[in-house]
Amino acid sequence: MALVVLATGGPTTADARSKAAKPKAAKPALLFHIETRKRAKHKPTSWFQYGASASVKAVWDNNLRRDDGLRDYKRDLGGHIETWARTQITPSVVAFGHIQYGARWIETHSSSYPTRSDFRVKEALVSVATGPQTQLTIGRMRFSDPAKWIADGAVDGLHFAKLGGMSSWEVAAFRGTDDSRPTFAMAHKTWKTDTGRRSILGMAETDAEDRRFYLFGHLTHRPSDHHRFELNSAVVLGDAANQKSSGLGVDLRGIRTLKGARNPQVTYGFAVGTAGFRQTGLQTNKTYDGGQKQFNRYGYAYRPELSNLAVATLALGLRPSRKFSIDAGLHAYAQLRPSTTAPSARINGQTTGRSRFVGTEISLVGAWRPSKKTKLQFGVGLFKPGSAYVDRSTYSHVYTQLSIYF
Repeated sequence: MALVVLATGGPTTADARSKAAKPKAAKPALLFHIETRKRAKHKPTSWFQYGASASVKAVWDNNLRRDDGLRDYKRDLGGHIETWARTQITPSVVAFGHIQYGARWIETHSSSYPTRSDFRVKEALVSVATGPQTQLTIGRMRFSDPAKWIADGAVDGLHFAKLGGMSSWEVAAFRGTDDSRPTFAMAHKTWKTDTGRRSILGMAETDAEDRRFYLFGHLTHRPSDHHRFELNSAVVLGDAANQKSSGLGVDLRGIRTLKGARNPQVTYGFAVGTAGFRQTGLQTNKTYDGGQKQFNRYGYAYRPELSNLAVATLALGLRPSRKFSIDAGLHAYAQLRPSTTAPSARINGQTTGRSRFVGTEISLVGAWRPSKKTKLQFGVGLFKPGSAYVDRSTYSHVYTQLSIYF
């Protein structure tokens, strides 16, 4: 739920170097815009383009469950193939589709499960330019904000956007695509400035008998080409988390690009959510720390929800070459109030209710692209429970994925 964005300077000329560097202006960022969708690699005609990829991955989780006295584990092997295409039906009408077929095999310390396969329609939409700067889209589309703190997932619905030079706005009505399929209505306004971007978003949600309203705010400020601040904040009202009627969440980060080989990046941040705070459920909280591999900003392994929790983060992103990147992160977690209910996270375990200190995590993730058509991603995270947990044995998460693009 925190966000990390790499601030990089573009090419400079001799004349430009003789002048003081000016901060770059950020573009207004909508949750959905047809031009930001997945780029196609092949263009057999002027009106049709497509792309495809195949991936295999392996995930190892060790000691997932607390309190059972076992060194339990989970092995998750899988792969998928996917393809996407864009068709320019008329000068003002675009159709876009993205489908995926995958298979998984899971084994735990006590049993193994049959191979499961699934077919998923990730996007299937038609977008119509109703004017020089207006756009109407209907179908299954992917909503995603730059921080992935509000949304980063597929929704089914109707979306209308008005694009502008300094500001843009959008409204939408849609449903989630998970099992519960909550219904949302939203309005979003975003502005760009000489030193960054700001936005405000209101979102109403209906989920079975629950009703809640979110008010999000975002601010990006870049005082120089080498320093950037990012702020996300939100209030949730109504049926909030933990039987509360309201909740507040704040995420503040600073990103500093250092001098050196390909500009190493340091990220420092702090995020906090009250007991009633919850996010929309659409978000992924994935981020970049300067490299090519995304991971969860609140811990690559632990991945907690930001409710009755504070998270401090320090990360270093390195990119020693155009083909290789590696990011190291350190996270510390504490509950605002000690509770016998553990934070909702990847691991399960009982807490004592006598300590706020939830634990720490250290993670290392990276990516290597030997060619434009291949990418190897890897990651390892270690979470050490603190005095809030009854069982303090270390949990580890290891991940690797090889992708080939066609």
